[in-house]
Amino acid sequence: MEEQYLPASEVHVCMADGEAAGFVAMAGDYLAALFVDPSRQGHGYGAMLLDRVKSDRNTVTLHVFARNERAAAFYRKQNFEPQHEQIDEATGEREIVMVWRRA
Repeated sequence: MEEQYLPASEVHVCMADGEAAGFVAMAGDYLAALFVDPSRQGHGYGAMLLDRVKSDRNTVTLHVFARNERAAAFYRKQNFEPQHEQIDEATGEREIVMVWRRA
């Protein structure tokens, strides 16, 4: 992540009480990373970060591990639709490819 995605990514940080609450990293239209501090999850920061990157794109694609049901449910709630499943080459884990498209 640190060496492959972040150096070439568009990064947005969400601040709360003077601290970083989370960040999103985009590689073109691919969501390379979305992280929210665990103590701040469930307070809308993830949705706010997604809204920011969706505001200037027509599509956003992401991969989420199938076993991460909480994250997959969050992305569905944010109007991402599952496209297909595949195996992540680096981990051997099953992942879901999801896409959001501007209506």
